[in-house]
Amino acid sequence: MKVKYQHYKPNQGLEEIRAKIYTKATGLSANADQIRIQAEGQDPKLMRFAFNEEGEPLAYISASGGDFEPWSIGMGYPWALPGCPKEVQETIFEDLFGYLKRQKKIQEIYTNVSYQNKIYKEQLRFFFEKGFTEKERYFVSDRDLEVKEVAKWGLTKEIKALKARKATPKDRDALIELCLSDPQTRGAFPTREAWVSYFDDRVLKADHAVMVFKGSKLVAASAPLRFKPDGVFLTAKGERIIMRFTGIRPGHTYAWKRLLIEVAKECVTAKWTDIPLRVRWGISTSAYAAPTLMPKDSEFKESGIVLFYTKR
Repeated sequence: MKVKYQHYKPNQGLEEIRAKIYTKATGLSANADQIRIQAEGQDPKLMRFAFNEEGEPLAYISASGGDFEPWSIGMGYPWALPGCPKEVQETIFEDLFGYLKRQKKIQEIYTNVSYQNKIYKEQLRFFFEKGFTEKERYFVSDRDLEVKEVAKWGLTKEIKALKARKATPKDRDALIELCLSDPQTRGAFPTREAWVSYFDDRVLKADHAVMVFKGSKLVAASAPLRFKPDGVFLTAKGERIIMRFTGIRPGHTYAWKRLLIEVAKECVTAKWTDIPLRVRWGISTSAYAAPTLMPKDSEFKESGIVLFYTKR
């Protein structure tokens, strides 16, 4: 089989091709618009595709890093459609893996393996054979909350002093600055351009974002979003409201409860009271004993693993 390999180029429909391959290979959904945003400002060599001689897609692979941790980069699996030769997957993996290892600033390459994807065992075997080792495991807990009830939660003295309001397009830069200050959020997009596109084209356009302040300082922000189950961000029997992003300024974690209340109030204002507000939280650990010692009746369920490769 003659195979054509190429790097990512915008405005060629490659985002839709990548989403199609990923969905078929994993059984999970992917969003072409999200892929487009994440690719903005990135090195095009970090996304590679394989096509047959008729121009039909066979496979793709991608990597993504960020300015905040230039020494570390995430790398994906060589996802492929049925019938794609294994050597094609090997080729695009080795090409990208070699490229990353040649970048002097990169010292660690990691990959996330979600147990929701239908071939995660094959994915784990593949990366272990490539020299990756276990770094940590993730355990998550999902809880559905009744919107009207949360909106009426009482305010403790600590969070009562906080102020809240809806965000406007003029708040975009403040929202980006907040998210970049949050260690748990700042890695969502690799560049400032991608953050700008995310807030301008999606969050602020939807007009549901809320902000929480301590004095004049923005300390927390989020936005409710009606979301259908996709097997990754949401596993449920029906539609839920999720917090589409959450930014908490370091030192102000107490503000999360007030933020949740304000999100619920916005849902009531939008008349989104017919479905629950889904809140997910989790823990990660590098302890090998965790999967064995985690109680069987725990609300936390193991959801994935992070593997890493350190350059020698």
